[in-house]
Amino acid sequence: MLPLLLSILLISVTSIWLWKKLVAKPDKFPPGPPRLPLIGSLPFFPAQVKNGKQKMSTWMQETFGPISGLYLGKRPMVILSDFDLIKDLYKKHEASGRPKNKPFHENRFGSPDGSQRGLLQSSGQEWQEQRRFTMKQLKDLGFGKSSMEDMINEEVAKLAQLLEKDVGKEMSMNLKLNLSIVNALWYLLTGEHFALEDPELQAIVAKFDSLLRLEIKNTPFSILMEGWMPKLAKFTSPGFKHMKDLFTDIKDLVGKALVDHKKTYDPDHPRDFMDMYLAEIDKSSNAPDSSFHGTRGEESLVSTMLDLFLAGTETTSSSLLWSILFLLHHPEVQARVQREIDEVVGVGNQVSLEDRALLPYTNAVLMESMRMATIVPSALPHAATEDIQLNGYVIPKDSVILANLLHVHYDPTYWPNPDEFNPNRFYDEATRTFKQNERLIPFSIGKRYCLGQSLAEKEYFLFFTGLLQRFTFEPAPGSPLPKIGRDSGVVVGILRNAPLYKTILKVRQ
Repeated sequence: MLPLLLSILLISVTSIWLWKKLVAKPDKFPPGPPRLPLIGSLPFFPAQVKNGKQKMSTWMQETFGPISGLYLGKRPMVILSDFDLIKDLYKKHEASGRPKNKPFHENRFGSPDGSQRGLLQSSGQEWQEQRRFTMKQLKDLGFGKSSMEDMINEEVAKLAQLLEKDVGKEMSMNLKLNLSIVNALWYLLTGEHFALEDPELQAIVAKFDSLLRLEIKNTPFSILMEGWMPKLAKFTSPGFKHMKDLFTDIKDLVGKALVDHKKTYDPDHPRDFMDMYLAEIDKSSNAPDSSFHGTRGEESLVSTMLDLFLAGTETTSSSLLWSILFLLHHPEVQARVQREIDEVVGVGNQVSLEDRALLPYTNAVLMESMRMATIVPSALPHAATEDIQLNGYVIPKDSVILANLLHVHYDPTYWPNPDEFNPNRFYDEATRTFKQNERLIPFSIGKRYCLGQSLAEKEYFLFFTGLLQRFTFEPAPGSPLPKIGRDSGVVVGILRNAPLYKTILKVRQ
């Protein structure tokens, strides 16, 4: 009898332990769908989430509220859909990590241990070193200086010349904008300029565009596989080989620029970001713990350049594409922006960054465009490096944290009629002044806000005003404009891209 009782007791204790370990959620974990062993919460997603017709973060917010939690495999994920909660959490150092995803980092960097390199994916000391260095060097290269402004305006002029060839014709702006934005950033990083019709530039744009659309497209599945069967993730995740080939191509591209730079590199006279980085690698030759040391330093260089491209190219061009679409829907807004530019800058004069403060309505249009576009709807994921208490809940260590920026920017409590394009949210008609709103956070917030914000805002302003100075955008006859609002756009990877549309350009007299 006693052996039987002991067996029952052992089975009971084991069952309770397994239930708590594999099925139960931690105490004070945010509300969300149930959890099953190995596969987590995925079976409990509704059909519209599984088939991609509704974003997971939107369903979680509507079903469970401003802070919610679920499991992807064995990995907990917490989703924040409230501005004040995001602001409070992202100030905390323990919420500044990045999720670990070994198979994809191994693929990305060719590192046997899958170490995270660069700016976007690194954590801890590596992230602090890379961020501090990059901010300083970009500032020295011209962030906020006339040299950068001149470089951007030169690209605007080249883009205008390219567009003039197709005036009066139906066109899509996607490729042309991407070419200009990539060319500007490539010059900043490597000192090389291309003609916009150069095949090499077009190949660079195609590679980065393809990578951006593929890299994080597989993320939910890769997180599940990495938490469940990490050694199988590289074989089972769709597109993994394609991603590996793309990373190889881009590494070769940056590697070629690196070889060319080493031939003419002078540490006392750095010409561009790559030269500055090489100088830092030289300085770290006797500092093996530094992220700039030796082979690790060159891996970090490649990754940091990749991150700057991913953060600074598609995002800016996508913002411009959205802005043009909003103007096509609201020609009266386009005319008012053009009138303000003409009155302040003058016909034929080049817009400068100093004019920004004198163009309050134009700035309001740009801010409202960024709100409605919300091109990174969930921001980049964070990871909890320790257990974190927030609003009565506990976010467990190693949780993935997502900020639901799309809801923040479309929350009707703070943005009445949020699906309507209304620049007056940021403009006071009575005083004719610009109104800032802290709840607009397209570049995220806190310790890991987007490093490229300064450059992106400058490019966005100069390209937008430079194009509207020269051209008027009109809808293409016979091509209905896609709708705008929260449910519009095409989410690919981490980006919410503008739906495809055609426009006709007219040269302003």
